[in-house]
Amino acid sequence: MIERPVTILEKKAANLLRNEYLLILSPEQNFQEQIIQEKKTFYGKYKAVTALSSKPHITLVSFLQYQPMEEKIIHRLSNIAGTQLPFVMAIDGFGSFPSHTIFFRVTTPTAIQELVKQIRPIQHLLKSKEDKPHLIMEPHLTLARQLTPRQYEQGWLEYRHKHFTGKCLIKNMLLLKKKDGERYYEPVMEFAFTNKVEKITQGTLF
Repeated sequence: MIERPVTILEKKAANLLRNEYLLILSPEQNFQEQIIQEKKTFYGKYKAVTALSSKPHITLVSFLQYQPMEEKIIHRLSNIAGTQLPFVMAIDGFGSFPSHTIFFRVTTPTAIQELVKQIRPIQHLLKSKEDKPHLIMEPHLTLARQLTPRQYEQGWLEYRHKHFTGKCLIKNMLLLKKKDGERYYEPVMEFAFTNKVEKITQGTLF
């Protein structure tokens, strides 16, 4: 079967497609399982559907951007990741954003905050005409969000004193996207933290 060639109008329509992007950190699998179990426990007690609606992650930046910019963004994020060392992320207890979100408290925020600062210089690539990127300088890992007042009050009454500790090695960041208005994100690219800074020798300057 011969595929129909893409028309000029279809190409233009694709270029006008705007995506929602998330750049995230994901815990290692064994630590993810501990977090997922706690999310299931919270859902079982308080019936908060959002506790189960996404995999454990820490958002670095969220933004809306048109499809043609994706290749440039991937290139710059790859360069940033290439200068990063893997680092340990530790969690101890819980925090909250009154009166709608309860999260696992990250007690080693510095490395994550420094990574977000590395992204700031490329904000112009993440900014569309209508929207600015949202860089997250207070790293947190959500237990449940969009809680009703009752769910928040009852849940926080328990979780403000609940014990939970753990740590894992963060070795990469992941870019996700979904079409503007759609429900689910899909992976675009994983960027490994390799700490391979390119060395410019005198011979390459000429």
